[in-house]
Amino acid sequence: MQRFLRTIRTDWPRLIIELFVVVAGISISFALDEWRRDREDRREERRHWTAIGENLTADSAYLAKRCVQLERIVSAYNGLLSGGPPDSLDSYMDQAISYAVFTPTQTAYHELEQLAGSRLIRNRALLSELTSLYNREYIRTAEWDGINRNFILDRFIPYLDETAPFVEGTGGAEQATGMSAVYRSVQKRDQFRNLVRTNKIFKDAQLSVYRAALKRAVAIRQQIRAELAGTVAQERTDRSGR
Repeated sequence: MQRFLRTIRTDWPRLIIELFVVVAGISISFALDEWRRDREDRREERRHWTAIGENLTADSAYLAKRCVQLERIVSAYNGLLSGGPPDSLDSYMDQAISYAVFTPTQTAYHELEQLAGSRLIRNRALLSELTSLYNREYIRTAEWDGINRNFILDRFIPYLDETAPFVEGTGGAEQATGMSAVYRSVQKRDQFRNLVRTNKIFKDAQLSVYRAALKRAVAIRQQIRAELAGTVAQERTDRSGR
């Protein structure tokens, strides 16, 4: 024991230096490991945001097309209620028995959901915006999709089947043909006009919901682009500072 104490008294500068070197080595090792993990985390975070951005780009394009489709359908209802031009009646009636649906791409979002409580996702405000899009706007589009689909399949088409005369279709195009004769047979009936009016109201509501979802999806896509640009810029700054 005395020898140990004597060694400490005589060699304490060397021992302190050795201790400092050991502590510094451990600290540097921990710091490097943390730096590597942080880089991996940022890389993984960018991968998820990039995938979400691609999904929202696809969703936005799809929603935009569906909005155009719904606008045509609503215009057709106006034409049916006002007794539009005879050469458009086939098209109007075809639109009247149509419905639009939107199916969002959710794979990347579900993957991101798994990281919702993780330190990987730093921009919590953007994550909250995205969650609201999927759990509010997209849910509302699905609700109105169901309302319109059920109305067409359960009420409008059965009414025409039961009330209108049989019409032999012609041609092989996707659009229903011979429907102008169906329209002329029921155009003055209150039930038909009520169904068209209700259908128009439902489609107007669906179009409004689609537009809101499209606007939100585009806005979040822009925020994700800004987030990715900021992350890349920060990484370049970190590299240049090392």
